[in-house]
Amino acid sequence: MNQFNNFCIKISHSKISLFKFILFVIIFNLLLSLLFSFITNHFFSRPLRDGFKDDFGSSLQEKALLIIVFIPLLETILFQYAIIETANKKFSPFISCIISAFFFGLIHSYNLFYVIITFIMGFLLATIYNIASINKRGILYTLLTHMLCNAIVFIVTEFNH
Repeated sequence: MNQFNNFCIKISHSKISLFKFILFVIIFNLLLSLLFSFITNHFFSRPLRDGFKDDFGSSLQEKALLIIVFIPLLETILFQYAIIETANKKFSPFISCIISAFFFGLIHSYNLFYVIITFIMGFLLATIYNIASINKRGILYTLLTHMLCNAIVFIVTEFNH
């Protein structure tokens, strides 16, 4: 756990390292999204895009606005800000990231595979939050990363028929 703290501190001292980590998260999210889309389209009776149709607005623009802007804003405030800031008072940053990722994965209970993927992404977003919070930019970098990741998921699931 101390190694995790050292990792966060080391990356926070270099904007290039932080942006490389964010780029890694975005590319990792793209790969996970493609894998998840393939698996749900071929092995589950209801592809994820059908869940988006049921859960969100009727038009493509409404869904995009919700999934790319509003949901990341709410989730970032709740899962990366509120939970981590509260947990950091009692636990190490690593444990706080695990707690945040657990709840983040839990609310994405589309299916077990998606819960696992969103747990991993929740952990990575929480890590970005912890790293960027050292320089007082936790919410900003986490929110922008989260928006980009959701945009990727939206594009992959909406247009991958």
